[in-house]
Amino acid sequence: MIIYSCRTNKIPTSPDFIHNVSNEYKMFGYNEDLMSSCSSIEIQDLVTKDVYYTYQTLVNFNNSLDKGDSAFDILNDYLSAHAEIKDSKDRKCQIYYDKMDLWYRRYITNPSEKLYKSICDEVQKLMQYLEKQELVKESSCNLKRNYY
Repeated sequence: MIIYSCRTNKIPTSPDFIHNVSNEYKMFGYNEDLMSSCSSIEIQDLVTKDVYYTYQTLVNFNNSLDKGDSAFDILNDYLSAHAEIKDSKDRKCQIYYDKMDLWYRRYITNPSEKLYKSICDEVQKLMQYLEKQELVKESSCNLKRNYY
């Protein structure tokens, strides 16, 4: 399992947009058209929160898949706490929310080893895609060694 991090130039490091200039630059690097089309700074702040929580959850879920069922607790917490992301202005966040919801529901209804492996494979493919998009990056060797 590859360990990933959200410390990139396109994903905010906190959910704060209004008081964090670094996050403003990152969000415009993430999707300038989306951020420019937002009619107010409050909407930009909501989009920043959606992006932050979505990608942090994806990374945390991926990084905890080796630990078993606790990974799906992360998904459950995210799905229940951030249901507003279903209606986010960012289409990517909506898609990833739906994917995480699907993974959670599939696993809860049938917690078999085969399904677990299938979900792990899907998550790894998604993370590799996000790495190519420079939204997440592979963690350094030192972090991997400390993780294991």
